[in-house]
Amino acid sequence: MNNQLVPVEQKLVNFNGAEIMAVKASDDKLYVGVKWVCQGLGFDKSKLDVQVQKIQSDLVLSKGACKINLPTPGGNQEVLTINIDFLPIWLAKINANIIESEEVQNRLVEYQLKAKDVLAEAFLHKSKLRRRMPTWDREAMAEIRFAKEFARAIGIRPERAVAVAIARTEKETGRQLNDYRKLLPAVSEEDAEILTASQIGEQLDLKSSAVNLLLEEMGLQYGIREAGKKPGTERLVKRNPWKLTEVGKEYGMMQDAANNKWEGFQILWKPKVLDVVREFLASKSDVDLEGQHETENNC
Repeated sequence: MNNQLVPVEQKLVNFNGAEIMAVKASDDKLYVGVKWVCQGLGFDKSKLDVQVQKIQSDLVLSKGACKINLPTPGGNQEVLTINIDFLPIWLAKINANIIESEEVQNRLVEYQLKAKDVLAEAFLHKSKLRRRMPTWDREAMAEIRFAKEFARAIGIRPERAVAVAIARTEKETGRQLNDYRKLLPAVSEEDAEILTASQIGEQLDLKSSAVNLLLEEMGLQYGIREAGKKPGTERLVKRNPWKLTEVGKEYGMMQDAANNKWEGFQILWKPKVLDVVREFLASKSDVDLEGQHETENNC
């Protein structure tokens, strides 16, 4: 529970004939006074104390609770508040069936359904208006930032992701950004000659499955596996079974293969990976030969 916040703005909000203290705190979030909500519901002091104890001890609700100095009839006092996003959770945990008064039951249901929206509207009306009219450049920057992070995470070329971001911005804002799209770097000749595992296998006289296992052994990719049909066995998952390692991102990239026979993403390799694979195979052959000679000498 965070007790270091201070009120930036506060107001009494009328809801169903009761005044509820709502606060915008120094973390730029909205909080509501637990005492005022309970009074609005018609709870007496004993029921208020029960709710305060429940909020402070509940694993979830305690994360949204905070004590803030607020004006009361006895002057400024430190009172328990709850983040407005946690308000519906708290109210939902109050069992209306154990409340004897039908009037209080009905009031609780109204609070559960509507209180958060009414309290938020008192503070956020202007913000909502601003959100309806975002500037195109802010949308574009947000799209591009996400696109770059996405490209870095899955190992695709960033210019591909940025091109998608530009297209999304054009669709959302109606702005034409062709001039910016022209500035994207062209795909290099090396990157254009990308290879699948099958194409690598054709040059090395190996099956694509053997190539994938070889690339995994080299630490360039890793397989996502699940339990096989037989106990104690594993198999590759059907969708996106291979992922690039950090080292592998130097030699390969993830490519959307939805238009091909593959579903999801497929790893495509730069031609320079062939030399690395050949060197690795040669080193394995040398090790095998050394082991064979050692065995013969020991006979």
